[in-house]
Amino acid sequence: MLRPVSDLPDVEEFTTSHAAIDHLIERLPSMRADHLEPLLQGLKFGMKLVICRRGGGPFDLPPSDGALALLIASASCGPDQFDEASIGRALRAAAGVCVTSTTATEAALSVAGLALVSGQRSILIETTARFEADWLAAIKRLAPDARVLLSTSVEGRA
Repeated sequence: MLRPVSDLPDVEEFTTSHAAIDHLIERLPSMRADHLEPLLQGLKFGMKLVICRRGGGPFDLPPSDGALALLIASASCGPDQFDEASIGRALRAAAGVCVTSTTATEAALSVAGLALVSGQRSILIETTARFEADWLAAIKRLAPDARVLLSTSVEGRA
């Protein structure tokens, strides 16, 4: 079972109402999550958004019936804090993966855009410079053919 990130409510309840999505977007700055706006805007165009936090245990993504963005929120940990088999399945099924050690809105926009344009799954892994090399190594091991975009900070280690 996937759980929402910190103060973000369960995103599923926001998929039917544009007004509810707009209300959540207005609250993002107060939650220090305004970089997620492009992903939430994607909900208005039929994209599904799944949020995965560490310690959530094994998970399966919803059936692939269109655009889906998976946000892996791992700012304070590496891939070892997530179910490896589940992460591997998600990585292999994705059209592309973005690993970001910044809170760059551009990274979220890239993932939402890829999901919407391709009609497939895309993954955004939010991490820190400390763990970005660990995530890249895990991606290479679990999904060697994955297409990866790295959005790193100045002090990045990858």
